[in-house]
Amino acid sequence: MNINDNFFVMKQDGMVDLRVYQAGSENCVPNKFYGPIARNHYLFHYIHTGEGTLEYFNSDNTLIKTTVKRNQGFLASPGQIMTYIADEENPWIYSWIEIDGIQVNKIFNEIGLNKDNPIFIPENKAFNQIIERSILNICQNNAAETINVLGNIYLFLDGLYKASPNKSFFQYRNNTKDHIYNAIIFMEENYKENISVSDVAEHCLLSSAYLGKLFKNELGTGIKSFLIDLRLTESLNYLRESNLTIKEISDEVGYTNQLYFSNAFSQKYNISPSNWRKLNKL
Repeated sequence: MNINDNFFVMKQDGMVDLRVYQAGSENCVPNKFYGPIARNHYLFHYIHTGEGTLEYFNSDNTLIKTTVKRNQGFLASPGQIMTYIADEENPWIYSWIEIDGIQVNKIFNEIGLNKDNPIFIPENKAFNQIIERSILNICQNNAAETINVLGNIYLFLDGLYKASPNKSFFQYRNNTKDHIYNAIIFMEENYKENISVSDVAEHCLLSSAYLGKLFKNELGTGIKSFLIDLRLTESLNYLRESNLTIKEISDEVGYTNQLYFSNAFSQKYNISPSNWRKLNKL
């Protein structure tokens, strides 16, 4: 199988349901490893050939060690510590996608993938070709338009769902989510401004308390925390890809005070913005 080593990042303002952060493929050398590391978003690896070892901590903080082989995959959930190591005799070739969004957690849960069960082992092998083709269409085509990438992402996730032995019925949007969608779109479009929770609620024609309750019930987080995460996630793109100063980046993502930005960044990522940039600058 001819799979070229490849890597690219994507920036898609306004994407709410599903956002792609990076994708790539690699022919790993024997014993090549990553980790231990915790990701900021959902990172899925699909194994084309070969095998390797996955070590991960589950929700009980128990260390699990297992082997992952051809046509299988593994999901690193946000904040989950993982180490993965290519086999010495038969190192894997894999592709990966890093995604997030309002629906992504539920999609992976419906596929049957989570912190306690991160290994994808297809029950219905008839979908292997669809799964592999769609992820290669993503990871081997840097020049693809956003709509093309998103289309292949959904084909890929659909293939995982149909092949999974642990899938369950997936329920899409309902009326409650319309309010959440409206709020998220408003924040996506205005996070660079000095907006507050009350501004978001006013835009949705709801009280701050009621909208906050909807957020907490559906997403497990509050509006303020969501807005902070949105701003800090966007700041990673600026730190990685631009030459703007830390002060200029804090302004770009809606912080009027650089110190507030640096403190929020350090609290979330356990590293200062300047040190994160040194480690991740393209």
